[in-house]
Amino acid sequence: MSKRSEITAAIREGIKAGRWKPGEQLPTVYAVCEEFNVSTSTAVYGMRDLGDLVDPRQGMGYYVTANAPELLQDARPRAVVEAHTALVALRDELDQVIARLAA
Repeated sequence: MSKRSEITAAIREGIKAGRWKPGEQLPTVYAVCEEFNVSTSTAVYGMRDLGDLVDPRQGMGYYVTANAPELLQDARPRAVVEAHTALVALRDELDQVIARLAA
């Protein structure tokens, strides 16, 4: 699992467990950088991958959306969840290949 995916999964689980409630601010990008030992861009992409669970506010950080608890009650079939997870992993791998090619 990539660091980006680790960040997304950890924050998603924190929201699901009630560590951060709707309306509350998530850790800053810099705090995420330190906790996961990643670059700023990796932290930002990891936060953005949370999609509708977070509300990014320019200059203020990321906040848990009001409907996050409902969104985390995943009613999708297991096969769809597994396919989505595989696609996210593939995207992470492709991002790494593209970065190597661009270097």
